Amino acid sequence: MYCRLLLKLILRDKAVWICTLVLAAAFSVPIAFNSPIYGPFFMKQGMQSFVNAFNTRAPQASGTDLSPEQQNDAELARYANAALAAQTDAAFLDSAESYYALMGEGFQSGSIVGDQETNDAALAYCRALSSSGITDIPASANDLPFLSFLPYAIATAPSFLPFIPFLLSSILVLGATRPGTLAAKAPVPKFRRLIQIVFSIIAAGTAMLLAGLAPGGIYALALNGSGQIGYPIAFFHDGALTTTTAGNVFTALLLALLAGGTLISVCSAVLSTATRRVLAGPLASALLVAAPAFPLLSDSALGHNAVLGLLPLPVFSPIEATGYVGCFPTEFIGSGSGSASMLAVTLAYVAVFFTVGAVATRSPKQPGPAKKHHGLELLDASVGYGSTTILSIGSLFLSPGTAAGLVAPNGSGKTTLLEALSGQFPTRIRSGSLAADGISQRRSAEFAELVYLSSSGSADLYPTLSAIEHLAFVREAWKSATDIDSLCSSLGISPYLDKPTRKLSTGMKQQVKLAMAISTDCPYLILDEPLNGLDPGKRKTSCDAMRSEVARGRSVLISSHLLDDLADLTNSFYFIEAGTLVEKIKSSSQTLKQEYLDTYERGE
Repeated sequence: MYCRLLLKLILRDKAVWICTLVLAAAFSVPIAFNSPIYGPFFMKQGMQSFVNAFNTRAPQASGTDLSPEQQNDAELARYANAALAAQTDAAFLDSAESYYALMGEGFQSGSIVGDQETNDAALAYCRALSSSGITDIPASANDLPFLSFLPYAIATAPSFLPFIPFLLSSILVLGATRPGTLAAKAPVPKFRRLIQIVFSIIAAGTAMLLAGLAPGGIYALALNGSGQIGYPIAFFHDGALTTTTAGNVFTALLLALLAGGTLISVCSAVLSTATRRVLAGPLASALLVAAPAFPLLSDSALGHNAVLGLLPLPVFSPIEATGYVGCFPTEFIGSGSGSASMLAVTLAYVAVFFTVGAVATRSPKQPGPAKKHHGLELLDASVGYGSTTILSIGSLFLSPGTAAGLVAPNGSGKTTLLEALSGQFPTRIRSGSLAADGISQRRSAEFAELVYLSSSGSADLYPTLSAIEHLAFVREAWKSATDIDSLCSSLGISPYLDKPTRKLSTGMKQQVKLAMAISTDCPYLILDEPLNGLDPGKRKTSCDAMRSEVARGRSVLISSHLLDDLADLTNSFYFIEAGTLVEKIKSSSQTLKQEYLDTYERGE
């Protein structure tokens, strides 16, 4: 239910589709440019350079007049010329293997100096191809089959690009679950909510990444088939020659990308939850993803800095551990973690982050059974935000089956007080205690089953979801038995239930929000400006609905500047005077208006 809502929100966001199109374009670059890859093409370039140099310096003499080094060079030139003249890949491989083997002997004896690692990798590549019997050797990106194309496409893109979907998903999901939103109000235990947020980010990020890889992958599959699992790949890793296959690389790379995405998801969700800052986690994750591109955080820097060495940076350069078709010469694959090591590092960091998350989301145990006080009670409280205390409330008690009004000018702290009463913003209460039917607001999931805040503005509504989708989520999340069809019919909102809320007028949104509040079946409803933007007929309909809920035994606290309606709806009023909450008894709408004028405008 919770994950389903979050995934709907992500998939309907335009930024997701833009990101997917950008990924698809970036990963299709090899197709557009059809770049040559390592294999016969580059090998022949190296051999041709050697032959040209040999012909330039070779003396015009018979073989008996050549020194041992010159004889060795002549033998190398013979193998190189044979490879260059080969008409088939098999003939090329046979001559190339002899060329690189003889070149390796020269490196061992010291008669040849240069890039021995690349030579050894080339020799291993040729031997593996020869022994495997594979004769279909791709020469350019357009020749790559499916198994080889995807790693190659990821390797040719910036290292951070495959992780952008997970960063974007984390921003969208954390934004959709920030305090005050509908998802944040759902009565879900905090740690379970954290797990569901992480799962939603991983699922959405993985879907975006696969969708971005799909066009190029489908093109390669249609043109060149799936490829041979045993196609050999050779590269140097940590100074040692590594030989693997296209199938192993494909699997290891996907696992490495998923590991990196999981680490981003967990880091983003936990840090944002712990700091109560939506962007704190995604920003920290973005720094980790971008770090491998910074010279300061290169392998040499990591080797000399113990603190940097503790960071899981290799997880975000998976291609350096897995290799890919066309991956060498191997100048940049000199060090780093192997794929198994990457998974181990990821699991260790995920475990640490989840431990932090469990601590950050724990709810303190309430000593003994909850007191059987029936009512919403705020005791000896002061309310504020940040480092500022703006209201010294004293106490407020809302008994079952009552309706109370909250009256004060704009900017006096009404919304801050209502947010404090909702339990969704625990830092709003600077001192004192808040409980509903004896359940402390610190027990957030249980408290949320009792108290629901319908915020002013559109914070409760997601622009891309329809009204009926909001109501269905509320009914399922709060396990409500409300008859949605009957409720919508009584409020007159049935005709536009299928419209996205971004297309609804202000008045329509107000009625949808009221329907959502009623649908929770919470015994205590806090309504912030529920009548704003309604025409007289709709105001009467909404007022009738609120009276009906009070008659059923629910308690309603209403903040409004429409004093006539407020006087008709409520039994008592709370005024905010000089930062203090003052309770007053209702007599008539005229008295309420006069009381308001006497309280707030007498000094003008």
